[in-house]
Amino acid sequence: MKVKITLPTDLRDVPLKDYQEFDRISKQYKDKDAGEYITLNMVSIFGNVGISTLKKMELSNYDIAVNHINQLFEQQPTFRHTITIAGQKFGFIPNMEEMSIGEYIDIENYLKDTQDWHKFMAVCYRPITVNVQDTYEVEEYDGSDKYADLMKHASFGDTYAVVLFFWSLAKDLLDVTMNSLELESKTMTEESGQDSDASGDGIKASTILQARTYLDSMLSQNFPFTPFSQN
Repeated sequence: MKVKITLPTDLRDVPLKDYQEFDRISKQYKDKDAGEYITLNMVSIFGNVGISTLKKMELSNYDIAVNHINQLFEQQPTFRHTITIAGQKFGFIPNMEEMSIGEYIDIENYLKDTQDWHKFMAVCYRPITVNVQDTYEVEEYDGSDKYADLMKHASFGDTYAVVLFFWSLAKDLLDVTMNSLELESKTMTEESGQDSDASGDGIKASTILQARTYLDSMLSQNFPFTPFSQN
């Protein structure tokens, strides 16, 4: 049977909700020796075709589709300050230095699970209320509930770009903190004349290692996308 499907050519053609659905299935079955089932769902979801119809596709064409999707998720989308969803224009937080504690806490929490990324996007992007040339203002943040469902229709490409943006900030902050603690430890050791263990250097190094391990763990859990090939 000839089965025709239309595959996205850019990560911005992939709705966030589709990626979340695939991520849910892949995590649910990853330890159940179900690679072929996960791959089948991958093509079904991103090709917008039912499983029963997809099973009738010629194997050679199916392999082409799998390879196409794997290559698609190797893209590195660029970060955009403004996005449009359902005809409505949203702007990224205009001034990060003026971020509220509520925004910060929600971003930190929602980043941890891909199933919450629509809520994460609802914190990061809000309707533009004032737009003058290259500057804009956005709606005041009052929780993620108001636009969370709408953000399920944001592109995965834009979501992925802003997730990478925040993880890059987190990594840079960790590096700065590590360098600062190392310098502080060295200064304390030199001034006191104690060895590094006595000065607490070992404890600080352990703290840094724990923080870096946590960051690396979060990165590996959530992205980049891990492609699946047919087994």
